[in-house]
Amino acid sequence: MSDHPEGMDHLLGRVRELHERLPVNLSFLEVGSYQGETTCDIIRILRGSERWLFTVDPYGSKPYLLDGQFWAGDQTLYTDHTYRRAIRAMATAADEHAVNHAYYRMTSLDFFEVIRRFDFWYRGEIFPLRFGFVYLDGAHEPATVRKEVEWLREHMREGLIVVDDWHHVADLPFRGEVLHDRCYLPIG
Repeated sequence: MSDHPEGMDHLLGRVRELHERLPVNLSFLEVGSYQGETTCDIIRILRGSERWLFTVDPYGSKPYLLDGQFWAGDQTLYTDHTYRRAIRAMATAADEHAVNHAYYRMTSLDFFEVIRRFDFWYRGEIFPLRFGFVYLDGAHEPATVRKEVEWLREHMREGLIVVDDWHHVADLPFRGEVLHDRCYLPIG
């Protein structure tokens, strides 16, 4: 069960539909995996597939920014221990469901920069990293989300970007279907 249960059935239904419809060489990406619960839900959908799932999160005790300030909530939610458990849960689920999964401990913008500069090898060949589904639930700063969506729109040909916690960034010039504080931005 996700840490954002409202509307999760709809989100996972869209993931399932995209998984069935899109070519398998289009990878899925989750930015901001927190405890790994949504990642594990996606892994169950991808069970036995050749599709790659990438997760990106700086993890650990990196301060969490929200609305331009460090989050004043319970900082014990974002401990190194929390993320060690999350990484273990995601790796275990990927192994049990035979899913190709790779996680990167960095911010989304760092990840986008890094993947431009390295070759990702799979089955003895360079595998081009292209995405068909992206779930953005990491930084909720408008400037960061704008850069994420702009980069993704430039590099995606088809699929769907979902921006979680839309109320933090609703002033951005992106328009899509908004359900349960998630904005669904179709590509292609």
